[in-house]
Amino acid sequence: MEKAAKSRSLATSGANTYTLPFVDSVFSLPATSDGNLLFSESVPFMQMVLHGSVSYGAEAGNDLLDCIEYGANPYFYGMKANSSGLMETSYNWLYSSEYQNWREDAVRQFKAYNEVYKKLYDQKMVAHSKENGISVTTFENGTTIYVNRTQTETTVGGVTVAPNSYAVTEGR
Repeated sequence: MEKAAKSRSLATSGANTYTLPFVDSVFSLPATSDGNLLFSESVPFMQMVLHGSVSYGAEAGNDLLDCIEYGANPYFYGMKANSSGLMETSYNWLYSSEYQNWREDAVRQFKAYNEVYKKLYDQKMVAHSKENGISVTTFENGTTIYVNRTQTETTVGGVTVAPNSYAVTEGR
């Protein structure tokens, strides 16, 4: 079975450790903890292990900054038909899936993500920390991504990041 699985591209929604040797992509990888009060913050452990080895994604509609910080490919659920036909069906969760409603925003988000990750898709994530409200993600080639989710412009390590934005310093 392993040989058959490796002969084609496979993707999964969510992932368990035993599936990782067989897949090329993982969709719906959680970007944060489940909100348990015992944890003071989320640590992108899974992303640090997978980045550069297995492609993974997160719904960009939730937060492009999460995708940028954690290296998760943005993705959207969409269809051409009017989504009102899905009401009162088991697909009701796709209530705003008519792509014409959000197509321009999706294109903008994909372009922003690609601009950052076109040189990082195969790089290992080697560090992640938070300083002064800024998340700092560093890759093996020395590139660092700073994500600011605060309402004020903030400077960390000589890099100034606008509110609710990100900045990238390129490595080698």
